[in-house]
Amino acid sequence: MSRKTEKAPVYVFVDTNYADRNNSFTHLFGNRKDLAELAKLTTLVIPKVVIDELINHKEKTYQSEKSRFIKNPFFSHIGVSGTDIEALGFEAIKEQLLKDQSIPYEVAHLGGSKEEAFNKIYSLAIQNIPPFDKGTDKGFKDACIALCVEQYLADKPDCESFLITKDSRLSEYFSPSKKTKVVDSAKAILATFNKKEPETRSDTGTNREKTAIPDCAISSKVNRLCNSRSFEETHLAIRDLAECSSGLSQKMAKKIIISTIENNQISWVANDQDIKDFILPLFRKVEKTLDNQTYSQIVDLLRISNERKDKYGRCQYSKQERAIYERFTDALISHVEDRHYLSTVNSEPTSIVSGLEKLLSDSSLDPKVSTWQDLANLFFDRGSHASKTPMNRIIVEDFADLLKHSPYEKAEDIAESLRRRLESIEIDYPF
Repeated sequence: MSRKTEKAPVYVFVDTNYADRNNSFTHLFGNRKDLAELAKLTTLVIPKVVIDELINHKEKTYQSEKSRFIKNPFFSHIGVSGTDIEALGFEAIKEQLLKDQSIPYEVAHLGGSKEEAFNKIYSLAIQNIPPFDKGTDKGFKDACIALCVEQYLADKPDCESFLITKDSRLSEYFSPSKKTKVVDSAKAILATFNKKEPETRSDTGTNREKTAIPDCAISSKVNRLCNSRSFEETHLAIRDLAECSSGLSQKMAKKIIISTIENNQISWVANDQDIKDFILPLFRKVEKTLDNQTYSQIVDLLRISNERKDKYGRCQYSKQERAIYERFTDALISHVEDRHYLSTVNSEPTSIVSGLEKLLSDSSLDPKVSTWQDLANLFFDRGSHASKTPMNRIIVEDFADLLKHSPYEKAEDIAESLRRRLESIEIDYPF
């Protein structure tokens, strides 16, 4: 019989770009299903700066939604005063959100001397090292998160910890750390709990473990895939490699990624489900070691988001992301004749996502219900003249998903670019 050893506690820290996936005024966090599952297995810890940022985003959404709500022309017919609605505040909602422990979590504060914390953040900024962006002093919030994590773990020597973030500079900051592993989703952590340990067979009283595959055999399988001469051979090679994917070294994984780009017998079928399911985890394993060109090529092939920034600190986009943005923007502009001369363009990402999801929900039974005019009304607060034909649900749904699944900073960048395009629409002057 094997003796049970007590496992070290596991702490999971969450960045805003993963938790901010929810337009609800009832719950603070998005990605609730995965975070709830994590909370059962680990101690979930949210840095105070993340809490503040989530609340700030929700307040912006609340004020935006309230502003649109007040303009509803039906209130005057049912005796509801716009003044009464205007008086509704966010404080009660904020209090409820902060009390919500439906997903239990602890808060990590910046403790100790504020001067000491400031000096460390100042030093990181002046040296322009992670988590500050290259060539800029942008990264104060990420620096606060990094210090929160370090201070929280300072008196917990025997533990395992993870940070869920999509921020590459935060990942770089923690890369030397043996204590904190950076991942981009809760699923990556849950997977570590689902790995089966060698089992003791009661019928024989002996341990039955899988025989390790020799490195030379794995290397041979990798070479077979990398040198594939047909789509069929690619599928067969991946099926053969799947059983030993956990044994692939960084070098082997990187070799497969390079071959995925260079060998068209792999690249042309990279989005077949079995191939993408195999390649994507390998890409995540080595993505920090890839140069920008290779990184961009593989995200384009796999049709996933580009999570890097350029040398100016601006968000980068994959071909898939650009195509979704351009299809939506071009389609909307082509269906709008003009806009009211006093109108401003809504460019608040959370408000836009909320509005798009409502239009999609309204038209789920009858696609004719939500029109291009309804879509235009979401963006122009004083009205516009647009087509009354049904909006294209696929185009709208793709754009809503792009905004919803992008880090907030990237969603803001997308919304700002859209605002600039929409401002080019002809203005309807009353004189």
